[in-house]
Order: sequence, then structure tokens, then C-alpha cells
Amino acid sequence: MVYAHESTMYGAKSLVTIICDRTNELSALQGDLEILDEGQPPIEEVNLSGKHDGNQFYIWVALALAIGVVLIFVMKRRKKQN
Repeated sequence: MVYAHESTMYGAKSLVTIICDRTNELSALQGDLEILDEGQPPIEEVNLSGKHDGNQFYIWVALALAIGVVLIFVMKRRKKQN
């Protein structure tokens, strides 16, 4: 069974899976199959593409802050050595 999600990671929009996904051999996912059962057809179409695009901003801000803290720490350490 393959757990995939829609992504533009490789250019065009396609289904992708990563190492953290639950993809596994069908025999190892019997619990998942029991929960999924036979399933039902969807009752409405939902478009979730672009739903989490805003999260990238927060990731970049956190990264910039982390780099800033490291730089301040390094600069203070160099001052102490001089």
C-alpha cells in the first residue's frame, strides 16, 4: 500500500511519497486495511492544494532567527577571546 500526497516537489504536480510515509508491504498493513474497510465513494470533491503554502514563511523566519542567534553567540565568544 502506498500513502502518497500531491506535490510539486519535482516540478509538475504529481503524487509523491517520502521515507516518513507509512508506505509498506500490504501484509504489514492489515490494521490499516481493517480501518479502511471497503471504503465509500467520495461525497464531495475537495481541493487542498495550496492549503499549507503559508507555512514556508514561518520556516524561513525560524531559520533566519536560528542563524542570527548562532552568529551573536559566535561574535560574543570571539570578543571574549580578544
